[in-house]
Amino acid sequence: MKPIIGITCLLRDLQLFESPEHCNVLPTGFIEAVTFAGGTPVLLSPQAANAAEYLPLLDGLLLSGGADVTPSLYGQAPHTKTTGCIPERDGFEVELARAVLAKDIPVLGICRGAQVLNVALGGTLIQDIPECVPGAISHLQDALDHEPSHDVSLVASGLLAEVLASAEIPVNSFHHQAVDKPGEGLRVVARSRDGVIEAVEGTRWRWVVGVQWHPEYMFLSNEKQARLFKAFIAAATR
Repeated sequence: MKPIIGITCLLRDLQLFESPEHCNVLPTGFIEAVTFAGGTPVLLSPQAANAAEYLPLLDGLLLSGGADVTPSLYGQAPHTKTTGCIPERDGFEVELARAVLAKDIPVLGICRGAQVLNVALGGTLIQDIPECVPGAISHLQDALDHEPSHDVSLVASGLLAEVLASAEIPVNSFHHQAVDKPGEGLRVVARSRDGVIEAVEGTRWRWVVGVQWHPEYMFLSNEKQARLFKAFIAAATR
């Protein structure tokens, strides 16, 4: 039987597509990548249920991309460049992540999802890389979404290095925020050359990974990015 993978999302009215909240619309790549890797995707929205009601359904949780996370959830006032926050979604996903981790259900966080994972565990975020990181490279690429724009370096040991079987990989990049202080139970396992954290993984659970890039755009053309989804689904199957 295929594992059931919950994918976080937000149901929005059509007229909101031209507002800052439009970036919370779920790209189909998340669904396609889970299906490709052998999972059955199920969309999880705060409008449909509360976090606890979803738990009995799930073999794995994919925290998807989207807009910025509400800064009050990690004890900060909003930066002038922090936009598109939807407290309803943010609070729900933080609660869901904590509940899933308490059950040791595998988690994959992608871009915003990695940030949500970090906030759920008490970590903080860099609210705007261009203004807060001296000498930062561009993390908002102009290239097509499936094309890499910079490299990230991986630590030599750990789950992500084992899955990707590389010390360095090229990634795409569509974010202006990133993990700052890692949450409790997370360790940093990848950085870009400017020092920005590009991936974290859990130290207390069977399978917990958060990446700042978007493998759901790359998995069809990049075998290493496909491995990430396959490893996630394999963990959820076990």
